[in-house]
Amino acid sequence: MQPIYGTNPFVTVEGNGRGRTNAYIKGSGIDVGADIFRRGLCLPSDNKMTEEQQDVIIDIIHRCFR
Repeated sequence: MQPIYGTNPFVTVEGNGRGRTNAYIKGSGIDVGADIFRRGLCLPSDNKMTEEQQDVIIDIIHRCFR
């Protein structure tokens, strides 16, 4: 899904997608990485985050499910 990794192998339900297709050309296989990307949630994380910063992220997540 990111251009810098466009030539790297990727996983499909049928195995390695490299050579048959890539993230930019629709192929016959199901692109597992693209599926995860569409449904995933990317959260800020860092081992130097303060408790206050963590609390902000936790609060935002809780508000998503209210």
